[in-house]
This record gives sequence, structure tokens and C-alpha cells, in this order.
Amino acid sequence: MSLKKRAARTGAYAGLGYLGGLLLEMGIEYVTGIDFAEAVWSLAVTSGLVGAGLANRDLIEAASRQIERHFGVDPKLIDEDQWNEFQRLYPRMAEPLRKALQIG
Repeated sequence: MSLKKRAARTGAYAGLGYLGGLLLEMGIEYVTGIDFAEAVWSLAVTSGLVGAGLANRDLIEAASRQIERHFGVDPKLIDEDQWNEFQRLYPRMAEPLRKALQIG
């Protein structure tokens, strides 16, 4: 998939996630009568991030498979040294995985 198409897909999924979260939060406020001003923003933004992650799921899955092939263990079980090695060897694969997992 080209970068332009991936960016458009990511933006569309993030936008739909954001709108879905915003509508859900507004519905909760309407039903309960309680104002969740900050919660609206956080739920909508979180939903947008989830949408963006779903749009790039193929990149995340490919990086996970590469970790399994390279180290022979589940990606959740690698240590910091292995992660640093993976980033050094496969920087283009590590970046979307790092962003998805919010690794520093």
C-alpha cells in the first residue's frame, strides 16, 4: 500500500474513531444528565487512536511476526536489549510497533 493511501486510510479510521467516541460520550451525557467535559475529549481522542491503530494493524502484525522469527519468542516476552536490537535491525518495522504500544 502506498504511503498516500496508508495516510488517507489512517486519517479516515482515526476520524471515524474520534466521531464514534464523541457520539458515545455525548449519548452518555444525554442519558445520565451529567457533564463529562474532559471525558468527551479523552474518549474521542482515544477512539481516534484506536482507529488509527486498526488502520495500521497489518504493519503491527508484520513486526510481531518478525520478532517471533528473529528471537523465537512471543513479542511480549522480549527484553529491552532484544527490543533495541530489533529497532537497530528493522527500524521501519519497529516504528509503527513502538507507536502502537507507546514505547519510549
